[in-house]
Amino acid sequence: DLNDLDLVTIGGDLNIGAIVNGNDQPVDGNLPNLTALQLNNLINVGGNVLIAFNPKLTDVGFAQLTRVNGKLEIDTEGQLVQIDGSPQLGEVGDLLMHDLPVLTTLNLPALGQGDRDLVLNNLPVLANVNLNALTTIGNNGELTFDKAIANLDFLASLNTVGNVGARTGHLLIADDQNVAD
Repeated sequence: DLNDLDLVTIGGDLNIGAIVNGNDQPVDGNLPNLTALQLNNLINVGGNVLIAFNPKLTDVGFAQLTRVNGKLEIDTEGQLVQIDGSPQLGEVGDLLMHDLPVLTTLNLPALGQGDRDLVLNNLPVLANVNLNALTTIGNNGELTFDKAIANLDFLASLNTVGNVGARTGHLLIADDQNVAD
């Protein structure tokens, strides 16, 4: 595992299990036996955090992380059941969680602002979402193909999506069959 890294700040990107070359799609970085990622001393990432293509990953946590200036993206993690170890994370550039077939819990209780996009897509068993501090999505919000979400209470504090003056920003909620009143 990568739990012994004592990183506090990363000025650029943090990619775990994925290799990104320029604007190309990420490719598998070949970490087939990574099961846990706990970077509990990491406070700030100046660029993006991409965690992808780790077929045995079950645990992701950043206990002290407060800010990701770029994207926080977790996708294509076939065994990841919960994201529940980042209680201090207050702001991200983008929050992108997608293609996580067994994710049941997304708990980011301090996340108040997404500077650009928030995407929760193709999370078929996600039922427990805590984004209760979220007030602002700077551009677009998308909740799609998340079949187990029963209500949108986790968006109760959300008051701004996009920029009215610039006529930007959309909120899309679709193909979430269990969402009720």
